[in-house]
Amino acid sequence: MTFDAHSHLQLPEYDTDRPEVIARMRSRGVGTVTVGVDHASSEAALALAEKHPDIIWASVGTHPADGGLDAFDEAALERQAAHPRAVAIGECGLDYYRLGEDAEAVKKKQADVFRAHIRVAEKAGKTVMVHCRPKKGTDDAYEDLVTILEAERPRLKCVVVHFFVGSKEIAEKLITLGCHFTFGGVVTFARDYDVSIAAIPIERIMAETDAPFVAPVPYRGTRNEPGYVVEVVRKLAELKGVSFEAFQARTEETVRAVFGI
Repeated sequence: MTFDAHSHLQLPEYDTDRPEVIARMRSRGVGTVTVGVDHASSEAALALAEKHPDIIWASVGTHPADGGLDAFDEAALERQAAHPRAVAIGECGLDYYRLGEDAEAVKKKQADVFRAHIRVAEKAGKTVMVHCRPKKGTDDAYEDLVTILEAERPRLKCVVVHFFVGSKEIAEKLITLGCHFTFGGVVTFARDYDVSIAAIPIERIMAETDAPFVAPVPYRGTRNEPGYVVEVVRKLAELKGVSFEAFQARTEETVRAVFGI
């Protein structure tokens, strides 16, 4: 199976044709972890994973920058985390891209909620799915992520840093902390990530779509979907200097180990 390690198949962008999108996944041999960004979307992810247990799994959590932090409920997340179709906790983490006027207060709130996700993941024995987005031209959010992960390391079973956009130096620090990384469609049309990808061991890399966002070439500019992850796998294989088949098999092994699938 070819795995899309991070999608949002439960979002409204698929409300008109979700069965067709899932049928295309099956025809291409694609499975996905569909990821919650708040309580409601996490519930929807779990429902999809229940309905299609052969190719869809769920991650449950609250995104740091989608306006849901004030409504975050740790007890409710614990209940979702206990669901047998939940294979990860998140997406959760730090997003410094647009902090606004109360930047320090927002950073503190994000960090507090992130640590709550880590507590829940520890209790559930599940992987943490991290969203980390720095201010443009910096590694600031990643630097704080490293600090938090260093402090929380004893609690952590496994960490996936989704849609990694950090520097080679940050990648090396996260590798030392045992993290895994996902890369999406952007790698098919931008060369900004090649140095980091080269520095990360192949067994720490997974492909994702982040669907419905950032479709890969040749679908760029359209709504993304999990079936398109094949193009991401193809490009990552090229960048790592291995065949499509070798990279697909290696990442399937990684996904199954990381998420217990």
